[in-house]
Amino acid sequence: MAMTSTSGERRWRWFAAWALPGVCVALGVTALGVFTLPVGLVLVVVLSARRRRAASLGLLAGVGVVVTLIGSIHLNYQACSAIHESGHLAPGVTGPVSGSCGGIDGVPWMIVGIALTVAAVVLYLHATRPALPGSSPTSAPALRG
Repeated sequence: MAMTSTSGERRWRWFAAWALPGVCVALGVTALGVFTLPVGLVLVVVLSARRRRAASLGLLAGVGVVVTLIGSIHLNYQACSAIHESGHLAPGVTGPVSGSCGGIDGVPWMIVGIALTVAAVVLYLHATRPALPGSSPTSAPALRG
């Protein structure tokens, strides 16, 4: 029984290892990409040599985590109004006053990021589930002792 949990633990470690280049590649669209994209590509090459096909779904989960993080950072999104607004300065206040609106709406980003992460985990669980005895014509007969 302990052997199964160790094996399962090891499989999830490979999934997490594949998530790291996913994070690096996803950050490639930001200013940090100059540093993270080459690291991510090297990690993909190194991990590809291990031939852990199902665990490579971690790459998708890594991208999903970054997209979710970007969405969560922008949850205070405020659309710019089409109506020209004006304000009055308090007495004694001089100089330019700035306001802020716009940015990106974080909710769609979070939805997509969570969907990517959940899809990667579900697909990984599906790909690594043990085959049921007799479920395919090529399965070997169960040994009875």
